[in-house]
Amino acid sequence: MRSLAAKMKKGCIVALLIAVAVSAGVFIGLPAWWRTTRHAAGEQFRRDAVRQIQEWAEAGWEYEHIAFLAEQHERTQGQVWLADHLIRMHSGEWIVYFAECSKANPRIADIFIGRGSDGRWYYSTYHFCVGMITMWERPRTLADFVNEYSMCEFDGDIGATFGNTVALMPPQRREPRTYDSGIQPGLPDLGPIQRVATAAIPIATNSDPDLAGHGLDFFSIRYEHRFGESGSATGVEYTAIYRDSTLSGGNATGIDIDLRDSTAYLKTQEGGSLWSSEIDGEPKVPEGKLMQIGLSAITSFWPQIHSSRLSLEEIVCTDPMFWETYSVTYRLKVQIADVAQAAPDTLIELRVTTNGLVLEKDIEWRGTDR
Repeated sequence: MRSLAAKMKKGCIVALLIAVAVSAGVFIGLPAWWRTTRHAAGEQFRRDAVRQIQEWAEAGWEYEHIAFLAEQHERTQGQVWLADHLIRMHSGEWIVYFAECSKANPRIADIFIGRGSDGRWYYSTYHFCVGMITMWERPRTLADFVNEYSMCEFDGDIGATFGNTVALMPPQRREPRTYDSGIQPGLPDLGPIQRVATAAIPIATNSDPDLAGHGLDFFSIRYEHRFGESGSATGVEYTAIYRDSTLSGGNATGIDIDLRDSTAYLKTQEGGSLWSSEIDGEPKVPEGKLMQIGLSAITSFWPQIHSSRLSLEEIVCTDPMFWETYSVTYRLKVQIADVAQAAPDTLIELRVTTNGLVLEKDIEWRGTDR
């Protein structure tokens, strides 16, 4: 008879073989189980995303958020354009979206689902990463966004089958254009207004009830020159901007200033008379150079737009300047068939640097109702 040790050895070998077989089965079956689980999670994400976007579209949700983005864009000199579930292009076009990436949720493969301002549905398997951080620059138009991020159209059907769009449509990046005017506008000189605005601080905090107890520190002067439809000047507005000890989060206090006959008239927060003082020089903004650069840049980027179809809308700057740029806006008078975003009364806002450069990617197209 075999010894007890031999029997135990045989039993251990059998148990080991069974364990190996079970482990192998689990190992072989795991990828299939994971693929099934991941597919189900992805399908659920797509269904939920389409349903939510449809609900938002019916409720007009995107328009409220576009207005919010437009306000933030104005306050931050064009830096805000991407928000949760909404991307606003330079052209004013937009897309409402849901996106998930495998780094944030390993159960779901990279997926982007959105509906654009053109009414079309898009999806992509491009890896936008967590928080869409791979979107380094703001897209110029919706068409550029579609090309740059491998978007494919679908009909909005919840049960649609999605393929690998990156393999089907590799990202196509168009190099942004730069217009070099060869003209250097240089810096504005709003020093005479600055000095009056600084001298007005104790008067404002003592005489204006709305500013009592506020600690004001001069920050900059905002210059805004508006023009009529014929290109004739309609008036210049100055605003003194102050850091305010009672405010936080980048908010500031402004005091409006009228300039008439070399005298600056400062207003209270309610619009009444606060104080007046003669200025010790003439404020200077290189408007002639800016007008020339703006027109030439637009017609260079889009030869279909003749200068006769444009009228100057406004010139805006600050002193000290933000990002060393002026804002120059033109109004387009007629429809341009070959330029998708060019509708009548569209405003074209350019950023002109102090060195006379205009970057196409920084040009903002917006309707007057936005």
